[in-house]
Amino acid sequence: MQTFVDALIKSEGKIPEDSLVVFISSTPDKRLKLYKFLEKNATVKEFSQLKNNDIEEFVKKELSDCIVDHATIQYFLTKVGSDLYRIWFECDKLKTRSKIKQQKHIDEPMIDLIVFGQVETDSFILLKALFTDKKKAIKILEKIHN
Repeated sequence: MQTFVDALIKSEGKIPEDSLVVFISSTPDKRLKLYKFLEKNATVKEFSQLKNNDIEEFVKKELSDCIVDHATIQYFLTKVGSDLYRIWFECDKLKTRSKIKQQKHIDEPMIDLIVFGQVETDSFILLKALFTDKKKAIKILEKIHN
């Protein structure tokens, strides 16, 4: 990686017109030479992870044709996780089921029947929940246990 970075900086970031270079980092280190170089010489875009309230609003928007309460949304998010693509996909499944069965109300049994839960658990999500939301932490532990 360092060889590539040095070559990129040495060539002043000149990349053929028909090429596109994308750097992805969940936690970019703004102290690095590469980051500083890119900040000055390239278009840098940041896409932050949505926070809990924003994720809940996203679910409400996706399920706007349905009736779903706060506790059920939290149950859904505990089961699905925080990956927006998975959330969108599972919401789409719930909307489809709701239309087919002409049942506007979404509840926990429907979520258990339709939604595929996340297969792995991020231990940092559990750790954060232990300090911020004890009920969510207990649900995560129960899910791991099951």
